Amino acid sequence: MNAAEEEIKELRKRQEKILTQSDRKMWSAVEEHGESPELRNQARAKEFVELLKDADGRPVAELNTGVSRRDFFKWVSAAGALMTSSACTRRPKDLLIPFVNKPEGYTYGAPVWYASTSPSGLGVLVKTREGRPIKLEGNPDHPQSKGGLNAQTQAEILNLYNPERLQAPLDQSGKKISWSNADETIKSALAAAPAGSVRLLSGDFTSPSLASAIRNFSDRYKAQHTVLSSLPYIHLARANEMIGGSRGIPEFDFTKADVVLSVDCDFLGSWLRPVEFTKAFSSRRNLHRENKDVNRLFCFESMLSTTGTSSDARYSIKPSQQLDVLLAVASELSKVLRFDPSFQEILSSYSSDKVGAAVGIAPEVFQEVAMALAEARGKSLVVAGGFGPQALEAQLACMAINVVLGNIGSTVNTGRHLVSYEQSEVRFQELIQDAMNAQVSVLIIRESDAAYTRANSDFAKACRKIPLIVYLGRETNDTSKLAHLVLPESHFLEAWGDSEAYSGIVSIQQPAIQPIFDSRSFLECLLVWMGSDQTKAKDYVQRHSGVGTAWEKTLRDGFVQRSQAALNFSPRWSAAAAAIAAAPKSGNAMELVSYASIQMGDGSFANNAWLMEMPDPISKVTWDNFAALSPATAKKLGIRERKPSDDCVDQIEIKSGASRIKLPVFLIPGLRDDVVGVALGYGRREAGSIGSGVGANAFALGRQAATGELQLSGQEVEVVKIGEKHLLACTQRHFDIHGRDNDILQRTTLAEFLKDPKAAKKIEFEGESMYEKFHYPGHRWGMSIDLNKCTGCHACVISCQSENNVPVVGKDQVSRGRYMGWLRLDLYHWGEPDNLEASSFEPMLCQQCESAPCETVCPVLATVHSSDGLNDMVYNRCVGTRYCANNCPYKVRHFNFFQYSDALAGKVNVDAASPLAMMLNPDVTVRTRGVMEKCTFCVQRIRKGVDVFKAKGESKVEDGAIKTACQQSCPADAISFGDINDPNSDVSRMAAKAQSFKVLEVLNTNPSVSYLPRVYNKGASS
Repeated sequence: MNAAEEEIKELRKRQEKILTQSDRKMWSAVEEHGESPELRNQARAKEFVELLKDADGRPVAELNTGVSRRDFFKWVSAAGALMTSSACTRRPKDLLIPFVNKPEGYTYGAPVWYASTSPSGLGVLVKTREGRPIKLEGNPDHPQSKGGLNAQTQAEILNLYNPERLQAPLDQSGKKISWSNADETIKSALAAAPAGSVRLLSGDFTSPSLASAIRNFSDRYKAQHTVLSSLPYIHLARANEMIGGSRGIPEFDFTKADVVLSVDCDFLGSWLRPVEFTKAFSSRRNLHRENKDVNRLFCFESMLSTTGTSSDARYSIKPSQQLDVLLAVASELSKVLRFDPSFQEILSSYSSDKVGAAVGIAPEVFQEVAMALAEARGKSLVVAGGFGPQALEAQLACMAINVVLGNIGSTVNTGRHLVSYEQSEVRFQELIQDAMNAQVSVLIIRESDAAYTRANSDFAKACRKIPLIVYLGRETNDTSKLAHLVLPESHFLEAWGDSEAYSGIVSIQQPAIQPIFDSRSFLECLLVWMGSDQTKAKDYVQRHSGVGTAWEKTLRDGFVQRSQAALNFSPRWSAAAAAIAAAPKSGNAMELVSYASIQMGDGSFANNAWLMEMPDPISKVTWDNFAALSPATAKKLGIRERKPSDDCVDQIEIKSGASRIKLPVFLIPGLRDDVVGVALGYGRREAGSIGSGVGANAFALGRQAATGELQLSGQEVEVVKIGEKHLLACTQRHFDIHGRDNDILQRTTLAEFLKDPKAAKKIEFEGESMYEKFHYPGHRWGMSIDLNKCTGCHACVISCQSENNVPVVGKDQVSRGRYMGWLRLDLYHWGEPDNLEASSFEPMLCQQCESAPCETVCPVLATVHSSDGLNDMVYNRCVGTRYCANNCPYKVRHFNFFQYSDALAGKVNVDAASPLAMMLNPDVTVRTRGVMEKCTFCVQRIRKGVDVFKAKGESKVEDGAIKTACQQSCPADAISFGDINDPNSDVSRMAAKAQSFKVLEVLNTNPSVSYLPRVYNKGASS
């Protein structure tokens, strides 16, 4: 044996030693924790179809491997897995102002960008090609989004082209009518209506122009307007009014917070303004950029959330224990800081010893939290969320603690507040009562699915006594079925409007395309019904948005910011203390925790296939909601763990009063015993072909609290196993770690990191090769991902899907392991399922390996290495052997088992072309059946960026000029991309750091993607 062979043999020995050493401390699913070698082998074998079973327990191998014709076209027609783009585009007729500069002429193939805003007030840039919007990005200049977006806003492109949108006005029988007929009917009814009998019911909105139009309409017809929030956040405004004297939700500034205490508040996922909060919070986690002043997050929560996984210390509680936790912290703070005597008297009953014994948390925990907050006076922040019985009192306690800590005017900015148009559950109940008493003659409903979100109320019954109900919305829903007239509302990308989510920041919504269907905006409808012209909507917005003379500049920028007088905040303790003293106490019964997921929210996105197929960040379940239980509670109920070879799980029935729902069970780590968690937004009866009948409606378990507001969590429920099974399409173990946890994700504590930046590295491996290293003469593209900043929000996942025409495959195909997403966010845990030590996300995409195992096994050279370091796919060479996917250690390659574009290629109905074809990115090839695909580092953006600099006569691309889709949308700024050959580029500097690591580095594949470890700030004790 020669020297070279000896060297290779020794290298293999070292690799084998590292690959086989594992302490099995890291795991991704409850059933994987403490798993035996036999079960682990079953999980590995799951990639083979012979072991898969369907909902009836039959082996999938015995079934037809295709899908039914009806189901197949159901997915492809509504999901947007498309083939070609349509030439029938519509440019807006109005003069629009593109972002930055208006082009002098139109260049075919060149994108045109417009600054606009989403209905929630997020500043967006709209990318259009040939007159059709194809991609949304965050506006980097907007003071709130600052370039980031969330998954829901990214998915609005699919909503725009959804063929199941309302396309024309409909009468009660579902027959199409003209707008003129609809207008005539409505005007006649309004003119004949007795004073006070006209009602408007709307969901949340932030438009000052729309608010002005509603006031004018109400004055003209003596109408009453009710805002019904599907997710009740009114407690924040009420608490601020009770303790501070001014009604409004203040601005929370996480950039100034050294220490954050979050109690049942998923501010990084779905609470209030998650994009803005993620951007601010993550900016304080720039540990790997030489900024050692990192924040610290304590989290007490009922359901494991994205905020909980990002915390430095997390503790499980029941929904009814929120107030106990906050007052226990306040009690410890009162030993070093002065509360008002009325509060001090209450705190004497909430010592850390007493509360700790009641909630099962050591008193030292409350002492540590209080000490950390006290040391960060003026630089701390306490927030609470949830929809439980103590929601108002918890907000009062939060405000009291923030006042004593000196956070008012610092991290709690009363100089700016969230605009709220008086959401009122009480007024909604009054509307129902008036309708039952025949005092309502006309009810106009706009984007409020009250029949769904208030399923326990008498709303549907009351609607039968109203002579004329007009519903305006983009799609049919449970409420539209009660209406006499159903009118199509334009998408926000088709209409003029504005938004003032925070007082003093007005964002302008300008259309990027003429309405695809025969639709109008709500503002246009109100103008017509008041006798004006709908074409005057733009002028109305210009007059009432408060922009003034800087209209064209505002259109270019997307927003205008003006000074705002601070809210008058003068602490009033007695009323707040009295309310807290009278708060309902926590109990020992089984409790419900209902939460808004980042996919569905309140259910508005139920007919969006991108979001429906996007894996839930915590469970990785797709196309379903489920009942989350702790392993101990499941065992008590006789529910078995999900087996690696079987995705069929037990179902339970959840009862609350007279209401009951049926759901499959999924075991979630870190969940408190005697708590059942259910995501809101599912179980809609009318939500198109995608969302109808998916899951169960958790709103049906809600009840009216003593304050009159809606209570969705904390109520006592009865849970029983019903002996039925349900197939959950879950991607959690599609990519099993197979016992190798030391070289996948690395983590450490802040104290250890400050001593040694390489403290997180469990494995040091110097790769060697028998081949000469390839030298890249120009660029070599690479990526660095900071695990300390990633929150698992999944904005990158949907952004990638939108940019790269990634198909949706449906529940059946996902359950077979055929999920097509190019980018996934793996979630790993440490500790015990009932006592989590820590959790962390890890984005996983094609690693663009220099020594790529996929390239060496392709028989037709369909996957090859480019001169700038990319692992390229040549689609028209691929013959579908799938050898590359088998040989990829990162499992990031995806195979097209079907031709998902048939529905739009004229093979179904040549006379009914779908508008979905218009949303495709023409720069990206749409793959066909039998072809492998994967992440390309957005090669189309790279090539265009290089061409731009070549045209300028420059040989090198400026660092930061090219951004991948995932990087551009990431609100946490966790992704760096650029030229590794440039030592001064951001990605090179991140990759060169001592703590930087590569996944499965021991395999010697030399990936172009590097990671920065997760670092937990445990304080001085770490």
